Amino acid sequence: MSALVFRAGTLVWIRTAWQSDAILPLANRDTTLELYQALSYPKFALDNHDRKELLADYFPWRETVQVSLTLQVPECRLPGTVPFRNWRWPAMPMPW
Repeated sequence: MSALVFRAGTLVWIRTAWQSDAILPLANRDTTLELYQALSYPKFALDNHDRKELLADYFPWRETVQVSLTLQVPECRLPGTVPFRNWRWPAMPMPW
């Protein structure tokens, strides 16, 4: 989210990385729906045009995947992030 919404900051390199094919963002149905909802949060003050522009900076580079594995994850104060945290790849240990 931060790499997409904020044009400056410590995570701006992520946008550059996916747009140069250095990394491949993955998305499934749940994470895509959550992204749409999150971009509508009042704190971002994005109108429909702004949201479409941000999605246009992301969607062409993402790969759509199906996640068939659901994991037990610790409670989170931001329930909307659960779709993103439910992914686990064998080479990437959970950070907690």
